Amino acid sequence: MIDTHTESSAESTDWTEEPREGASVVTAFVGRNQPIVPPAWRSEFLAERWIAGRACAVQPSDGSTGLIVDVSFSALDYECTAHYHYDEAEDALLALRDWDGRLDPPGPWIKERISDRRGPGAAGDGSSS
Repeated sequence: MIDTHTESSAESTDWTEEPREGASVVTAFVGRNQPIVPPAWRSEFLAERWIAGRACAVQPSDGSTGLIVDVSFSALDYECTAHYHYDEAEDALLALRDWDGRLDPPGPWIKERISDRRGPGAAGDGSSS
């Protein structure tokens, strides 16, 4: 179970307890509770959080869950600077909660899609983050 309340000296995170429709996890907002994901995109994402000034969100996809970094939205698409894939949604959500925004996020991410790098969760890779 993910701890839904965190505090840091730099910023306070206010996690809501009610997930979006169809989601089984919590949604995170930081600071003044300003959402990262616009209303038209809400059903596509499980959680969001500002991390060290970076807009981050977790999005399920076919067979994996992505931790998307520096995400920005248009009416039809979104852009990002990094897209880390995790096998399990829980791992992506924990990374969203625990990451400080520097280097790579924690946990067993499989691949970072933009750079095409393999992560510690890739089959046969014994390294760790």
